[in-house]
Amino acid sequence: NMDGGNNVATQDDNSTTDNDSYWPTSAPHDSSPTIASSTPQLEKPMLTNDLASAIEYHVISQEISNIASFAEMAGDVSGGTVGGDSNGSPTTLSAQEQARDFLVLRDFLPMAVMDEEDDEPTNNNNGGDDDPLATSNEPRRPYLTTTSPAYRVAQRFATTVLYYATDGGNWETNQLWLEPGVHECDFIGVTCEELSIPAVTLEEALENPEEIPRHDDGSVDATTERMIVAIDLPENNMGGSLPQELMALPYLRRLGLWSNQIGGSLPTQLGRLTRLSSLHLDDNSLEGNIPSQIGLMSEMTNLFLDRNEGIAGRIPAELGNLSKLERLRLSNMSLRGPIPTTLGQLTNLVDLSLQNNRLSRSLPEELKNLVNLESLILSGNEFTGDIPMSWRSMSKLKRLEIQSNKMSFDLDERLCSLRNTAPEGGGLLEALVTDCQGDEPRVSCNCCTNCPP
Repeated sequence: NMDGGNNVATQDDNSTTDNDSYWPTSAPHDSSPTIASSTPQLEKPMLTNDLASAIEYHVISQEISNIASFAEMAGDVSGGTVGGDSNGSPTTLSAQEQARDFLVLRDFLPMAVMDEEDDEPTNNNNGGDDDPLATSNEPRRPYLTTTSPAYRVAQRFATTVLYYATDGGNWETNQLWLEPGVHECDFIGVTCEELSIPAVTLEEALENPEEIPRHDDGSVDATTERMIVAIDLPENNMGGSLPQELMALPYLRRLGLWSNQIGGSLPTQLGRLTRLSSLHLDDNSLEGNIPSQIGLMSEMTNLFLDRNEGIAGRIPAELGNLSKLERLRLSNMSLRGPIPTTLGQLTNLVDLSLQNNRLSRSLPEELKNLVNLESLILSGNEFTGDIPMSWRSMSKLKRLEIQSNKMSFDLDERLCSLRNTAPEGGGLLEALVTDCQGDEPRVSCNCCTNCPP
């Protein structure tokens, strides 16, 4: 479907104008024809029809990709997953190189579409009939050219890199992904909307890479394109790692890749996706730390990173900047240190799950400000001390689990007044689980609903 009608979402884009995009405020470019780097230099394309070099230069100059991603080039575009070094030995191409090769060598418009766009009948030695299966003497027309909108080129490049970086050939479902000439918005799991974007072409972007308008700049000439607002590929046998090129999807509002086998670390560049409201990467094999740049995602409402046991380090204090956050799930990981006091700024938070980590120290008084919190799960950590008396202000709390810690306290005078069975009317608290069992329980509690051993 080349008209792009099947997957276009109907809902309005109600995201607020963001303060960042994948375009850096200062592109790594000067008047010289190459980009300075300790790795092999990339020459600025001299020919306007050199699509391969144009794509490389654009994604590097706009910091979508690193120049090192193309360092294994042998000088020619190989067109496959394996290239060769100067000694003739095979070398595996990076996901970025494979994406470049696909866009240049294999991503062509179907013959039927080419014929519809031609003024003259196709020279197919078949009486001039537009037969899409007939052999044409004319060269095939590439899907992308240097006159394509730069934002569309970056979007198609980013989705192609995602496919290769996460082992797309082995996904459970990959219908239409990397079908030549098929719009990326028609790939399964991708949702798009017709949006107004800057009309700057790839060729124009190469001329002035430091002056490319932001994606939300309404003062420049615009064109309407189908742009990606959501990618949902859960339980899809995705492997590999998340590429930083996802930052080239500035209109993305939802990324749902839960229950896969994605490894590696979370790219810091995800912080550039300032329209993203839902990030579901739970139940994968991610490693490293939670990037502090996630705190830049001002539209975030649902952040699920739980069940990634390889993610360690501390909870970034910058998460407290996510003022619209409603659900934060960081359970079953390897997080250490205290709960940041800045989480008390998340006044819209409804669900906070931090169980089964190695979090420690005392519980912060500042969580009293979470007046909309309904579920707080802190079990299976190394917290000490007691529950702050001020937590009684969390009047909407329905579930609190705090067992399997190193805490000793009397809960009766702290939170029993929030139980929905409290004689004085109580609150909404239905489930209250603590270490209140045994001959010498660490917690004294007459209102708990469960005292697990």
